[in-house]
Amino acid sequence: MTKTKIARELLKPFKLTFQDIRKHGLEAHEIQLIVENNKQYPEFFIKSLLAEVHQGEVKGRWK
Repeated sequence: MTKTKIARELLKPFKLTFQDIRKHGLEAHEIQLIVENNKQYPEFFIKSLLAEVHQGEVKGRWK
C-alpha cells in the first residue's frame, strides 16, 4: 500500500482530508485519536506520515 493510501485510510474515520491538514495542521488531540484508533501502524509512523501530508510531500487527492 502506498503512503497516500495509508494516509487516506488513517484520516477517513475522522472525516479529515489532506487539505484540512495542510490548511490547519492537526491539533495534538486529533493526532492522538488517530494513533489510538489504529493499532496496525506504530505511533511514530503515523505521526511522521501526517507530518509529510502537512508538508505536502505525500501526493494525491482525496476522493
